[in-house]
Amino acid sequence: MLPLDSLYASKRIPDGYLAIALSQDQLRATLRLCILVKQEEEPVGGHLVVLREHLDGRVYLGGVLDAGDHVLNWVELWVQRIEGVQRVPHDHRKSLTNQIVDDRWRRFADALEGLYDGDLIKTGWETNHALPCFIHLSEASPVHPVHEGTQTPWRLCVDDALLQRHGLPPYSTTLDRYWYAPENGEDNASFVPVTSQAPINERTISLDQVVPPGNGLIPLNPEGGLLLVRPAYPLGYDEYVGVLGGAAWEGRSHGRSMLDQQDAGSRLGTVDDPNRCFLGLHGTAGHLIEVLHLKLCALADVFELVRKVVRHQQRPLLNLSGESLRIRLASSGAGLPTLWTAKVSLTDPGEVTAVPLENSAAPYFLAPRAQELSIYRPAPSSSDVRGRCHVRVRKLLNTSREETIVEGTLQTENRLDVGPHDLVWIRLSLGETPCDLYVKLEASDALAQGEWRFRSFGRQFEDPIKDRLKAAEGVPLSETPFELLPLVSTPYDLYALAVLSVKTLLTDKTMKLPIAVDEMISLTREVSMQSEPEEDLPQCIANVFSRDIRWAESLGPHRVIQEEVGHEEGFSSVPASIWWNVLAMVVRMWPGTSVHSTCRHYGDAARGAQDKVFDRAVEDARDLVARTRALVVTDWPYNQEVHRVIDAVLEQVENV
Repeated sequence: MLPLDSLYASKRIPDGYLAIALSQDQLRATLRLCILVKQEEEPVGGHLVVLREHLDGRVYLGGVLDAGDHVLNWVELWVQRIEGVQRVPHDHRKSLTNQIVDDRWRRFADALEGLYDGDLIKTGWETNHALPCFIHLSEASPVHPVHEGTQTPWRLCVDDALLQRHGLPPYSTTLDRYWYAPENGEDNASFVPVTSQAPINERTISLDQVVPPGNGLIPLNPEGGLLLVRPAYPLGYDEYVGVLGGAAWEGRSHGRSMLDQQDAGSRLGTVDDPNRCFLGLHGTAGHLIEVLHLKLCALADVFELVRKVVRHQQRPLLNLSGESLRIRLASSGAGLPTLWTAKVSLTDPGEVTAVPLENSAAPYFLAPRAQELSIYRPAPSSSDVRGRCHVRVRKLLNTSREETIVEGTLQTENRLDVGPHDLVWIRLSLGETPCDLYVKLEASDALAQGEWRFRSFGRQFEDPIKDRLKAAEGVPLSETPFELLPLVSTPYDLYALAVLSVKTLLTDKTMKLPIAVDEMISLTREVSMQSEPEEDLPQCIANVFSRDIRWAESLGPHRVIQEEVGHEEGFSSVPASIWWNVLAMVVRMWPGTSVHSTCRHYGDAARGAQDKVFDRAVEDARDLVARTRALVVTDWPYNQEVHRVIDAVLEQVENV
């Protein structure tokens, strides 16, 4: 049997598609980096095969081809696009700039190079902006727009001083992007705005003048952003979990079309195929224990991977889900089944930015799309509030570090449920330049209902803003936008990993993820009410199960596979002591839910040690991998015979 990733070991381009070089330089290369393009536009998917959309980029399917047009490796082409950032709510967009977006991109590329073996194909474009690029389909070639006068390529302008000298916003502190042609000279400089909200003036030329619409060009990298190239792994984490449990793999789709996979799905084999797994021939019991082991291996990989990325980037992800992960499967020899070669890869660097608070003991982070509902995120609490308020500045204080602290009063009709660590962002309108404050509220010091006294974190203000703040003392400032920022950090990701663990271990054809998550949280709360922090957690879970058979029916080991298996057969295959430890691992991962929780709340992570939150989960998963591995290599026919003898003896004892 060929390995599961045989689609991406294919030596030919799928029928109806072309592989077009990413740049003019690549046309002359012996090994060419190409984008996969469908010749006839797919009604839903378009010409390009879009694999994923990120906050600041889009991922396409491409390949590395040799001089004979053979595909040596299928790859993911990550193209930076600011348009996604500009669609996030305005209040969150204030914390994002071109420089921050570029730094995030480069940091993730650096993490890939340092943490994953072979998971980054270096081109130089991951740190230096590529030329703007369009695809000319009829000529099957890349197009770099050129300046009409100099016939030199337009490129992204990152020179703040140059932009400002010509009355345009700087690159580093905004989300506005412009092309320019440096060979044209500064006196004759012209700029092409390539982001939708970029201001224009007499120095700008519209993009339609440079790249006329209707010319048959397909935009690939229209902003001239950063690029990133990685190997393409066809199997998503959720698909892999399904395949382990016995489900079929549908393969890669492009809109309504299916890519030619050369019958890759059929090569997965059936559950009892020895090229797929070891113990399928030993029936349900063998299949169950092997799948449990492989799923725990996958979770251990995920926990370790997330911990490494957080440690390297020193920030949480805040958008982790099963879609954030993919599986690479190596070609295996005669003695190792394909599914045993799985290795997890992270496909999303996260959508988080740090709040600039240098003097805070705890780091604060913002997730631009945190308000979007997802089962992998905690439900928005009553403290997730934004709106308009009235502000009165009481006085300004100067610190020894030449920073200014603002004390004042905030009045709002909104109900604010403020925790001791939560922040409030306030934007004061003081003339042409707004003033952003990050403050902490103190209801105990207020004199009227609906009012909160606040004290801001120290900041160094420019003199004009500082003078306006001084002049605003005692002046009511109405219609002031504010937003409550709950303290969130890596425990937020730990919650997502708990949900991922439930999906991996406790969902099947009849137990869907929302129900399984609800059942698992109920178990966590029940165990918390029936035990003390110092008690043995696995034993506490065993006690809860012994009091009500419904727990075994909903959260028993039979949920690990897709086959319809009762909880009795599940517990006859998986030792109960191991299963109690599996559930205990998940119970500890829900922040603030139980006396056994690793984290007290979603911000319970120290500055510079955010990755420590995952230590216990990694330790638990590693221990369970070792214990279940011992079950896989045991003598299964002999084990089952012993089980039958024991069951027969117990039945005789009960009848006496």
